[in-house]
Amino acid sequence: MCKKEIIIIDDGSVDASKNFLKTVEKKNKQVKIIFNNHNGVGASRNMGILE
Repeated sequence: MCKKEIIIIDDGSVDASKNFLKTVEKKNKQVKIIFNNHNGVGASRNMGILE
């Protein structure tokens, strides 16, 4: 069996994405959501790497 982790970084979306991602995270323990405040692509990528 293969262990997997899915990391999703939300860089400050203003639509319903945040609620949808929280629902997905609750249903699937392999999914980890990180919410970021418009720090840009580079900062978001680096956050994912550090996780």
